[in-house]
Amino acid sequence: MRRTQKNMISAVLAQIVTIITGFLVQRYVLISFGSSYNGLTSAVTQILQYLVLLEAGLTTASIQALYKPITDKNNKTVSGILSATRLKFLNVGIFFFVCLLATAFILPLIVGDEISYFLVFVITIASGAGTGLTYMFANKYQALFYADNRTGIVYNLTSIANVVICVAKIILMVCGQSIVLVQSAALIGVLIRVAAMHKIFKKDYPELTFKTQPQYRLINKSKNVLIHQIAGFVHNNTDVLLITILADLKSVSLYTVYNLVYSHINSLMQSVFAQAPMGYFGQYYAKDKKGYREFFSTFETGYTCLVFIVMTVTMLMILPFVSLYTKGVNDINYINPLLAWLFFFAQTLNLVRIPSILTVNVSGNFKETQKGAIIEAIINLSLSIPLFLVFGVHGLLIGTIAAMAYRSIDITIFTYRNICNKKILSFFIKLSTNFMVSILCITVLTPLIEKYTISWLSWMICGVCAFFITSVVLVVANIILCKSEMGKFAKIIRSIISK
Repeated sequence: MRRTQKNMISAVLAQIVTIITGFLVQRYVLISFGSSYNGLTSAVTQILQYLVLLEAGLTTASIQALYKPITDKNNKTVSGILSATRLKFLNVGIFFFVCLLATAFILPLIVGDEISYFLVFVITIASGAGTGLTYMFANKYQALFYADNRTGIVYNLTSIANVVICVAKIILMVCGQSIVLVQSAALIGVLIRVAAMHKIFKKDYPELTFKTQPQYRLINKSKNVLIHQIAGFVHNNTDVLLITILADLKSVSLYTVYNLVYSHINSLMQSVFAQAPMGYFGQYYAKDKKGYREFFSTFETGYTCLVFIVMTVTMLMILPFVSLYTKGVNDINYINPLLAWLFFFAQTLNLVRIPSILTVNVSGNFKETQKGAIIEAIINLSLSIPLFLVFGVHGLLIGTIAAMAYRSIDITIFTYRNICNKKILSFFIKLSTNFMVSILCITVLTPLIEKYTISWLSWMICGVCAFFITSVVLVVANIILCKSEMGKFAKIIRSIISK
C-alpha cells in the first residue's frame, strides 16, 4: 500500500505539472501564432492519436500478463514477456514512422489553405516523432514499472520531461522562433525519459533481461485489447477530426480550449485512480478474488463521490477561467456556457466507469467486453456527424454524451454481474443521486462565482470556496446514501495519509 501511496502522489504531481505546462504552452501559442495555429497544433495532436492504435493493445496485454509472474517472483517468465514486448514495440515504432509520413502528406489536404502545405507537413512530422521513439525505446520499461506497481517512476520522469519541454517551448516562442522548432522541442523529453528508465532498469532489475527467448503466447490478449483501443480512439478523437474536416481551425481552437481543461481533469483522475494503483489492483486480484470484490465496492463508492466533487468544481470555474485565459484573443468568442455544460456531462459519464474498466483490465476480460466498446464507437459516429451538421460543435458533444452513457452503463453492468456479483441497481442510485446534488450545487453557486471572479487571484479564492462547499454537500449526500462504504473508504484514505 505504501508504494501505491507514492504512486498516487506522483500521479497527482505529474498531472498538476502537465496541466500547468499545457496551459502555459497553449497560451503562448495563442498569443504568438493566433487561433488558427493553435487549432492546427491541437488538430495534429488529436489526429496523431489514431496512430497510437498501431500499438495494438500491446502495453495493456503485457501489463496484465506480468501481474502473476511478478507476484510469484518468476523471473524467467517475466523476462520472456519483456523480450516479446521489446521486439513487438520495435516493429510498432517502425510502422508508426511509416504511417506518420503518410499522415504528413495527407493532413495538409484536409486542413486546406489556411496554412501552407509544407508547414503542416513539417509540423506533423515534428509532433509525431516523439511518440514513435517512445514506442521503440520506452514502452517496454513502462510495462514493467506499471505491472510492478512502480508507476511513480513513470510519472516523476514525465513531470521532469514536461517542465523541460515547457521551458524550451516558451523560450523559443519568446525568441520568435518558428512553430516547427517549437513543436520539435518535445523530443528533448523523450530522450530524458528513455535514458532515465534504462538506468533504473539496470540498477533495480539486474535479474531481468530483454534478450531471452520471447514468450509471445503470454501477451496474446493484445488482439482483444486492440478492439477496445480502436473503438476507444474512434470514440475519443472523433470530435476534433470532424471539426477539422467540416469546419475551420478557429472552431477547432474553441473546442480545444474547453477540451484542454476537461481532458486534463480526466487525465488527473485516471492517472491517480486507474493507472497509479493498477499494479496494486492487479496483484490484489491475482491473490484474492473474493477480497477484491469487497474492495471494489468500497473503492467505487468513494471514487464516485470524488469524481462528482471534482467535476462540479470544474463546471463552476470553467467559464471564468476561459474568460481570463483568452483575454486579449479577439478573433473568436470563447465564452460558451452550453459547451461547458456538455463537456461536464460527457466527461463525468466517462469518469464514473473507471472502477469497472480497471477491474476488467486486471481480470483480463477484454474479449468479453469488446462488443460494448464497438457499439460505443458506432453510436458516437452515427450521431455526431448528423448532429454536427445541424448544431455544430454542440452536436458533436451530444453524440459523445450518448455514446459515453451507453458504454458506462454497459461495462458497469458486466463488472457487477460477472466479476463482483453485485446488484446493478445500487450503481444507478449512486449515479442519479450524485448528478442531482451536483447540478443543484452548480445552479446555486454559479451566480456568486461569476459576480466575484474578476482576476486570477479572485478566481483561485472562489475555486477554493467552491471546492469546500461542494465537498461538504456531496460527502454528506453519499454518507446518507452509502454509509458503510464511505466509512471504509475514509479509513483507507486515513491510512494512506498517516503513512
